[in-house]
Amino acid sequence: MGTGNLSADGIDREADFIAGRTLECVKCELANANFKRLKLIGVDLSGANLRGANFHRANLSGANLTGANLRDANLNLVDLRKANLRGADLSQALLYKADLSGADLTGANLTDARLQKSRLSRANLTSAILNRAIAYEARLAGANLTRASLVEINLTRGNLRGADLTGAKISNARLVRANLGRAKLVDAQIRGSDFYFADLSRADLSGSRFSGVRLEGAGLSDTKIDRATVDRSIMPSGKYVKTGTLAKALNRE
Repeated sequence: MGTGNLSADGIDREADFIAGRTLECVKCELANANFKRLKLIGVDLSGANLRGANFHRANLSGANLTGANLRDANLNLVDLRKANLRGADLSQALLYKADLSGADLTGANLTDARLQKSRLSRANLTSAILNRAIAYEARLAGANLTRASLVEINLTRGNLRGADLTGAKISNARLVRANLGRAKLVDAQIRGSDFYFADLSRADLSGSRFSGVRLEGAGLSDTKIDRATVDRSIMPSGKYVKTGTLAKALNRE
């Protein structure tokens, strides 16, 4: 299934990679290729075009996918533990129950990705874009989401315990019954989002701004709320607060 991408010595790199003769195919054209259930541990596909490729149940642990185009790719049930996906395009990708524990997704684009029940524990998602991603019951415990964009993401029942969301943009997001215990949301901008019965106990909300947010039933015991503000939001008690500090809204001043 060569595509004519020849190396300096005339070798068809795509054909060699697909045949399993090499683990390196940097910047290769592999759109819509089928890698279902293959063992691809430690492969180098950095900068490769893998749009629409099928990696269902493949093992890509430790793989280098830096800057790769994985738009529309099928990554359901894939093992991507400790893989390098910095700057990769994973928009509209299927990642159901994918294991990305410890993976580096710095600056990755996960817009409209399907991440239901995926594992992203301790993953680095610094400055990643997760707009409109469906990630209910996703496991993000200890993940780094510093400055990440979480616009219209669905994290219902997600586990973000101990995650770092410092400076994250959380807008029109759904975090119903999510676990954010001990999470760090310092200086986070949180707008129009639903935290109904979410667990925010012992979270650090210092300097965060809640605007148009539903916190009804949410657990906020032992949270750090210095400089945190709130406007047009519903508190855990069901009380509507027009504007003020979060401390005052929670009767902690």
